[in-house]
Amino acid sequence: MGGTDEARLLVTQAIRNGKHVVTANKALLAAHGFELFQLADKHNVSLNFEASTAGGIPIIKTLRESFAANRIHSIYGIINGTCNYILTEMHENEVDFDEVLKDAQAKGYAEADPTFDVEGIDAAHKLTLLTSLAYGFAMPMDEVYTEGITHITPNEIQYARELGYVIKLLAIAKLNQDRVETRVHPTLVPVRSMLANVGGAFNAVCVIGDAVGPTLFYGQGAGEMPTASAVVADIIDAAKSISGKTRPDAEIQKRLVSVGIIVQKFGGSSVADATKIKNVAKRIARTHEGGHAIVVAVSAMGDTTDNLIRLAHEISIDPPERELDMLLSTGEQVSIALLAMAVSELGYQAISLTGTQVGIITSGFYSNARIKSINKERILSELERGRIVILAGFQGVTIDNEITTLGRGASDTTAVAIAATLGADRCDIYTDVEGVYTADPRIVPNARKHDQITYDEMLEMARLGAKVLHSRCVELAKKFDVHLCVRSSFSEAEGTMVVKEDEMIEEVVVSAVTSDKDQAKVSLFGVPDKPGIAARIFQAVADAHISIDMIIQTTNPGGTADLAFTVAEKDLQPTIKIIEGLKDQVGFTNVSPDKNIAQVSLVGIGMKSHVGIAARMFQALADADINIQMISSSEITISCVIDESETERAVRTIHDRFELGGTSS
Repeated sequence: MGGTDEARLLVTQAIRNGKHVVTANKALLAAHGFELFQLADKHNVSLNFEASTAGGIPIIKTLRESFAANRIHSIYGIINGTCNYILTEMHENEVDFDEVLKDAQAKGYAEADPTFDVEGIDAAHKLTLLTSLAYGFAMPMDEVYTEGITHITPNEIQYARELGYVIKLLAIAKLNQDRVETRVHPTLVPVRSMLANVGGAFNAVCVIGDAVGPTLFYGQGAGEMPTASAVVADIIDAAKSISGKTRPDAEIQKRLVSVGIIVQKFGGSSVADATKIKNVAKRIARTHEGGHAIVVAVSAMGDTTDNLIRLAHEISIDPPERELDMLLSTGEQVSIALLAMAVSELGYQAISLTGTQVGIITSGFYSNARIKSINKERILSELERGRIVILAGFQGVTIDNEITTLGRGASDTTAVAIAATLGADRCDIYTDVEGVYTADPRIVPNARKHDQITYDEMLEMARLGAKVLHSRCVELAKKFDVHLCVRSSFSEAEGTMVVKEDEMIEEVVVSAVTSDKDQAKVSLFGVPDKPGIAARIFQAVADAHISIDMIIQTTNPGGTADLAFTVAEKDLQPTIKIIEGLKDQVGFTNVSPDKNIAQVSLVGIGMKSHVGIAARMFQALADADINIQMISSSEITISCVIDESETERAVRTIHDRFELGGTSS
């Protein structure tokens, strides 16, 4: 039923009679929604209205339930199918408004009297509903700035196209300090944005929460079937409310959790060729036979990523970051498809999915993007069907539909993020070693494998050069209490469990010696010894997303100082370029890069309660005639910069001095 007066009377009577109500009447809810919701709450019934906004897109339920833990910063999107159809046709076919409107009416996309749609009133009604759900108060219609599309001309469409934009009617609600700004109007949208590619009568809504970041919902916003889908879903929810049953997706996850979800990650060396892929498939099958639901994250095969980077640099001296990420993401697509084939060949159902297909939403920083959210619905759906889900690690997609990569080694991060999202029993990281050792076994043959190691120790080891786990994956595992196990792809050894400090069976003073040759030193000479100079230098480096590790400064006579710091070797050239650009501003005399360094570190959770550890380490290096260039320390680490040529000898020397070799701990 449309309208407001009669509809309000009917809905009010139904609620007072103890009836659950399902409605798609957005005008009714915009005018009297808060009053009706309070009445429904008083009579312990539900007022369901998913079909009132964005057709088949479940945005209402999402705001009511899935974003409950978020402070909503903004909501924006395309929520009127009629206007979007008209603007799409004007853009693609270069026709004027009146001609497209007639076509839309003939096809059923526009009413005989289209005023409610084309003047933005329909979108404004829907926006008040979304705003009320997101911010908890009734937003009056007269406080929504509303402008329609009737004045848009083909010339304006063409001018926008030339500038790299399309025109879309957007509804926008934005939290501005303590007030919410709401508006509906035509907007210039960049052509590379996902919203720009929402065509026809489709809708798309982006919600930005303080916890999940931007999340985009896309689908059919009008039509008989999408609306019917939303209405029937509301009816089913109402029926379940009566019977006391939970929602279907909650039931699915509950069933899967009772079975036990295990996430497995296999690195490039584990899937380097067809034989190894078949062996990995057999290992996955054995775990599945144990009655577990299995999700697998996979890296690119062997040296694929390095080969793709080499190929890119043969084409371009400085490949565009977007295109490089597009290229590198193909490596994982090959490995997941082949592994899914291998698992299927063993008689099990498997499906391969890219980061985009899963819905791994990332930030937009190419080559080093961060995961912002993961849509678990596709994964849960495939697991419920009995499939083994094989995901592409290392990659995701932005809300603007741009493919990104997460940085080298970040398939570990993908696996842990998936495990945290699904509430998995365990996340097994398979590598080419049997676990976490006291040192790299290739450098120290008698290095000892740990049965357990703490999150903090593992995080420091990853940060300081140990290649076993990616540091961001350990951060996530600690934050979300993911049970993490490092195991070998090539043996049945138990591996190393990464645990909380209070779960350690035995306290170890020193756990490991690590080394990192992928370091470089930048030295600045004759730096003015004035307040604010160091801040200016390091802020410029930070603005380029370059991390600095060690810093040392020495003061010279005459009001100058020498300043040295270390960066990852891959960041050396960009850093030197930034520093040289600051020379006139800062006033230093010279800058000198040095790639021939390495960092050796001692890691141990017990170091914070024991004295003399640093002295023993320095003395060991002195006895071996190894010079220390720089030193840094934290509560559980001590690190030294030395000449790169001395790396292996330094690691063995420190390892022997602290007697770390022997049997597993």
